[in-house]
Amino acid sequence: MQQNKLIALAQNSEAFQQEPETIQAYYYQRKRWAKGNYEVILDNIHHVFKRKSNWRIKLEVLYYTSTFFWFNFAIIISNFLFIVNLFAMII
Repeated sequence: MQQNKLIALAQNSEAFQQEPETIQAYYYQRKRWAKGNYEVILDNIHHVFKRKSNWRIKLEVLYYTSTFFWFNFAIIISNFLFIVNLFAMII
């Protein structure tokens, strides 16, 4: 993308995924994924502010960053509402 080339799409590609077998393994998997997402964002956010960066890269970085942070914001709001409703039910 940095060289103004398009990326090919493989229509018939297949991917396999093995699910974690325990809650602890699931937790650590999600923790690794979150850390990786933050690293991807921090490593690529500079493309948004470069004048000579390809517009496709800028769009991809902005899209990825916004969806990731909106998702995290929604989780925090959801947890807050859960705790408030829990206290309301107890009271």
